[in-house]
Amino acid sequence: MSLDIEPELPSPEPGPTHEAAARPPDHPRTPSARRSLARRLARAAAVVAITLVVLELALRAASLVAGDRLERLRDDPALVDGADLAVYGDSTPFGYGATTSFPAEIARATGVRVVNRSRPAINSTQTAAIAEEDLARFTPRAIVVMTGVNDVWNLAGIDPAVLGPLAGWRRWLPEPRLWRLARLWLAAGPGAATYDVAGPPRGDWSRRFETARVLDREDFDGILRASAARIVAAAGAKGVHVLFLGYQAPGWNGSGDAASSVLAREYPDRFVELRGLFSSDPGELLLEDAFHPTDEGHRRIAERVRTELVARGWLRATPP
Repeated sequence: MSLDIEPELPSPEPGPTHEAAARPPDHPRTPSARRSLARRLARAAAVVAITLVVLELALRAASLVAGDRLERLRDDPALVDGADLAVYGDSTPFGYGATTSFPAEIARATGVRVVNRSRPAINSTQTAAIAEEDLARFTPRAIVVMTGVNDVWNLAGIDPAVLGPLAGWRRWLPEPRLWRLARLWLAAGPGAATYDVAGPPRGDWSRRFETARVLDREDFDGILRASAARIVAAAGAKGVHVLFLGYQAPGWNGSGDAASSVLAREYPDRFVELRGLFSSDPGELLLEDAFHPTDEGHRRIAERVRTELVARGWLRATPP
């Protein structure tokens, strides 16, 4: 009797399950795929970071070039020595947006030597530093100062003791230029013209980053008071007359009016108000930003300042 015994077949080797066999080799749930994805994301983040750094450095380099060009447009500080009049301040006395400036118009009308040491966008602390440095070396007969409107946004160089609660990160970590440019562009809207991005419509400064109130009124007043006191002290040490000017328009968030009120209150005997000159026809006297004077606006300021200086005996009444 024979037995039919089936031969024992070798058991199949264990293989991948149906689910595993169907999974693509680079499925993200596999450790190697996750590592590959992390590397790709890290490389992309590095490229973005490097690009942002390069753009920020490029913007900063461009600002240095622009600043150097502005510096060359200012009168040489050595001219201050023996000058009949030296003018210190920001974009208004500098003549921003116009083909002339009120310091130039005073010189043209009187024939005296007027030196314009103003520079756009600087705050009162920076104005005081320029005036102090000049007066330490040179002696003009009189100085005219228009400053303070930029104190609401430009915190450069301000003494932490004066800056108050903003003396921390905001002072030491200034706003990146890329972020500043992005805010301007987003506020103006995609497709806006270059001027729409850089400057607002007439009378509307709310879209510019400068309009953000970073100081309360007490801090603003303290900064300008300290700057003005430095200028008065430096001029007094050399026997130089000082005349402060108010601004011709309200300014960003009323900063021009605020600066004017501080100086009028602190130095009523050395202050000249200008707003009344621009109340009749602001469209002819102010640029489209509703703040900076036109050529005619500068001529009106020049005549008002010249009259005041002559009345005080600080300037000759007629050309030599």
